[in-house]
Amino acid sequence: MGTAVARHPMPKRGDVKRNDSPAKIDAEVIRDAKIVAAYREITLAEYLSELIRPLVARDLDLEHAKRSQATLPAKLKAKGKPETRGS
Repeated sequence: MGTAVARHPMPKRGDVKRNDSPAKIDAEVIRDAKIVAAYREITLAEYLSELIRPLVARDLDLEHAKRSQATLPAKLKAKGKPETRGS
């Protein structure tokens, strides 16, 4: 498995715009996350954003790659190179 280069640098805390979208997360996860955030002296939102941001960036890159792969002609996908005439 290869290593991916992150194309989405993590913004500094002061540079982040917040969107207070609701998300349901298991109570036990929230409880533990609050403890970790408190130890690190950051907000729960900052902690969860730091955790989720690289995962979302990775998944977004994977989904973009899948979709761009899907737009290639079938012959290119099957062989990995264009077919020549007469073969």
